[in-house]
Amino acid sequence: MTDALVDALRAALGERGVLTSPEDRVRFEEGWRYGNGTARCIARPASSDEVAITLRLCREHGARVVPQGANTGLVAASTPDASGSMVVLSLERLNKTIDVDVHGRLVEVDGGVLLSQLNEALAPHGLKQWLSLLGSSEIGCSNPPRHGMPNAK
Repeated sequence: MTDALVDALRAALGERGVLTSPEDRVRFEEGWRYGNGTARCIARPASSDEVAITLRLCREHGARVVPQGANTGLVAASTPDASGSMVVLSLERLNKTIDVDVHGRLVEVDGGVLLSQLNEALAPHGLKQWLSLLGSSEIGCSNPPRHGMPNAK
């Protein structure tokens, strides 16, 4: 039995970019603390362009998507439901860039970078990111404030 969406995702993301076997899916289907379900497939884009393609294909095929970073969520929102119809959008392959501007005290990272990886890159410069208590979480998985950053007092 073929799945047109899975075939389209494979054509766009390559073999490494789509996981379908139960053995490969299991770590994405069970949450760190809560939640478990069954995914239609795991889409693993390797660039922001591939994320956009993945979302477009899922929309075209009417598939619901659950984004997932390191799957460390504490509220069971990172796992698919039991329907077997959801696509898990894993950000784990988006972890290539960590550019540190020591003088500007800025860092540019890809969405899939773990906070622990960021701290490793910052440590030689005597720096540390402020969310250190969430060391295995991924950068691209937190929701930014709707109205920008609060004003500093």
